[in-house]
Amino acid sequence: MAEENKGKRYFLWFILFILSIYLFITIQERRGYCFDKWEYIHNLYTEQELIDRGVEYVVSTMPSGVFEPDGTTTEIKRYASVEEFKQMNPDCCKLTRFINEGIDGYPDDDGYGYIRIEYLRHYVGNFKPDHRVLYLEYTPCGELREEVSF
Repeated sequence: MAEENKGKRYFLWFILFILSIYLFITIQERRGYCFDKWEYIHNLYTEQELIDRGVEYVVSTMPSGVFEPDGTTTEIKRYASVEEFKQMNPDCCKLTRFINEGIDGYPDDDGYGYIRIEYLRHYVGNFKPDHRVLYLEYTPCGELREEVSF
């Protein structure tokens, strides 16, 4: 009887040990620790480097045209470089931990925060530019994960 209880006790201690390791890793990642590089994100990248990565993503993935409801296509004037994007959209970007300034929008499981990018999408021809806002999620290792949709 005593041997059986001793075995159960060891099993419970083992489960508690595994759970504490999981919680430690989760808390460290929420604090911005990258286990792949053994460093915190603020020691790996500056804010500007993360923002430039986000802008580069927007510039490289911008479509060449938009399909209109009437079946026509409106051609988009793409940005030539990150520098042109930042010149035409000053104060476009910032890092944030939440969407909607702290109200909601926590990052996904292994995400750390968001790059908020606000810019104008210009069109070829005499069309008014569209005002766009998007959020890109990044991990504690500085990798861009996905464009957030809501």
